[in-house]
Amino acid sequence: MNRLLYFLCILSCAITLSGCNSDNDLVQGHRPTIEFDSPDGVYTVRVGHDVRIDPIIGNGENASFRWTSGDGEVIGSSRALVINCPRLGSFYVMLTVTTPAGSASAEARIDVLEQAPPVIDLSLPPDGIYLLPGQQYELSPRVQNADAGDLTLEWKVDGRSVSSEAVYTFSSDVTGTYHVSLSARNEDGDDEVEFDVSVVDELPRSLKFRGPSMLQTSTIRYTFAGRGVVLAPELVNIPVDADFYWSVNGDAVDCSSDIYLFTPEKPGSYIVKVQAEGVAAEVEVVCVEASESERRRGATASSSAYVNKVWEYVPGPGQFIGDDSSVGGMPTDITTHEQACRWAETRMKSRLFVSLGACCGYMIAGFDHSVSAASMAELAIYGNAFDSSNEPGVVWVMQDVNGNGIPDDEWYELRGSAYDDPLTIKRYAVTYYRPAGTRMDVEWTDNQGSRGLVDYIPSAHTQPSYYPAWLTSGTYTLYGTRLPANGVFNSVTGQWTTPALAWGYADNMGSDLLHAGIDSDGVPGQSVGLSISNAVMADGTAVKLQYVDFVMVQSGTMQQLGRLGESSTEVCSIADRSML
Repeated sequence: MNRLLYFLCILSCAITLSGCNSDNDLVQGHRPTIEFDSPDGVYTVRVGHDVRIDPIIGNGENASFRWTSGDGEVIGSSRALVINCPRLGSFYVMLTVTTPAGSASAEARIDVLEQAPPVIDLSLPPDGIYLLPGQQYELSPRVQNADAGDLTLEWKVDGRSVSSEAVYTFSSDVTGTYHVSLSARNEDGDDEVEFDVSVVDELPRSLKFRGPSMLQTSTIRYTFAGRGVVLAPELVNIPVDADFYWSVNGDAVDCSSDIYLFTPEKPGSYIVKVQAEGVAAEVEVVCVEASESERRRGATASSSAYVNKVWEYVPGPGQFIGDDSSVGGMPTDITTHEQACRWAETRMKSRLFVSLGACCGYMIAGFDHSVSAASMAELAIYGNAFDSSNEPGVVWVMQDVNGNGIPDDEWYELRGSAYDDPLTIKRYAVTYYRPAGTRMDVEWTDNQGSRGLVDYIPSAHTQPSYYPAWLTSGTYTLYGTRLPANGVFNSVTGQWTTPALAWGYADNMGSDLLHAGIDSDGVPGQSVGLSISNAVMADGTAVKLQYVDFVMVQSGTMQQLGRLGESSTEVCSIADRSML
């Protein structure tokens, strides 16, 4: 651009600006301006509280102020507005600022949310807290809404304030029962929990035999003549290397370990007793009159290849428990175990997945006939695994030894490729704790001294809790085999994968895969073939079964996979392959 042209451009701009600068526009340029002290003019407050809107006013000399509600009602005449919000919802207010130079208006939005009083979630042992003198016990509660206003905490022991910290470690050198409480308070309300801690000279010890499942609680054990029964009581504060004394019908037997393999040679009832560390327990073993072949239920023309009844459905906590979304979670309106079983049956009839939740969650299903042993893998178990997503489930089988038609006999684990893995935990027990508030993580502890959380994922789910709603107790304990974690995180892609275990598990793309992928109608078609010849007793001893009547599948791993949530085995159906 040459100098003459540049000069003409500057002159033109000057003339234009001079022509626009009228007296009216000079006054207009000093009109007031409004800038809210909240980003985007949005204020958040909880119901029943005051909200203060304190805008910054430019050119506000000799200004008057007028605040109006969304329906035009005048609600204030000061620069700042303080207003109480008695109900939920979003509301709009308009501020008009007037000066001799003119007026300006701006609108703000007030989002009124529910109150957020503190909710204390403190998981305590179901049988209480027992400590030796001087032993420490860390109490580390989670407090929901801890960030909603100023939170204060107070720990008390026998009414005496001892701490205001979030974590409190209890210890006493003097035996006795101590009453402990924690109170939490914020501007929306308060909460309190109370419990006892017993300091004793000796921790309580016990031996206990349990039933075959959470709902089948009878401890009577059934077997055929010549077939052993593994007796392994739960030990409470008794070391596994203690001296154990066993007897059968009062006669001592040669066994000093915590596991005893009892093999009755003829039908009858046997009382087996075990003693250790000054405590004892006993269990009845019934050797039935019938033979194994006499208990077999033959298939008929009307028999189904697929399991026809779900006897128990006790999932671990998980994202598909109580989830009403379209992906197929268990609905929130299921409030009884019977409803949960019928829901699972309906799902499996359509070959749709039933989630077993976190580790050791299980489902027990039965056939209308006995599934006979054969040269091929007899059981087809359907899941929804694919190459990079395997959530292996441990499979157990049972015969109806006592002939009563219900699953209250011996469970035998089907040995898989990880059975002898040093990271596999047998005789595993995990306890889950109902959260005190909604949409909270579910805490767990296990018999290995570990604890953790089943993480709630608010970005993906809205149900009140991952804890099964139909379970009325505040805790529940599941038993089984815990498999090694198989989750792999790729730090480059930010993705989780779960490679398959080699063989022997449900919902797993191992070498025993029968079918992979999705059928043409969109129904999951992945299935594995498992053989009852791999059945073992609780001590690992192989057992030769002529047939099975019931199958139990359990979630095998305890792991969190980031935003994918907990690893949970899914089952779509179970079939007798000889009838397919």
